[in-house]
Amino acid sequence: MAEALGKPENTQDVLATLSAIAALVECCVTSFASDEAETAWRAMATWLIKVPGHFNHMVSRHSRAALVVLAHWAVLVERAEHCGCWFLKGSVRKILLRIAERVPADDFAV
Repeated sequence: MAEALGKPENTQDVLATLSAIAALVECCVTSFASDEAETAWRAMATWLIKVPGHFNHMVSRHSRAALVVLAHWAVLVERAEHCGCWFLKGSVRKILLRIAERVPADDFAV
């Protein structure tokens, strides 16, 4: 990511991004271990709880690295929908559209 997006602004951004990625990996392992809706829902929601507050701040300031990780979280949302959380229908599209709105159209790295 650093190669594609450039050097991070500060160490706290790096640590928050790495923590969010580690939590995403854990949640993906949990989600894909079962086809039960409850498991998929819990894995999707758990990631939101596990990300550090600084990561949320990065998302709010439209950090490209944070938006890339957030876009990957959409996989867990989609998985939960396919496992039976029908009320999430269309959420992935909306999440990705909102992220795309915050990234310049000519930013091919993202």
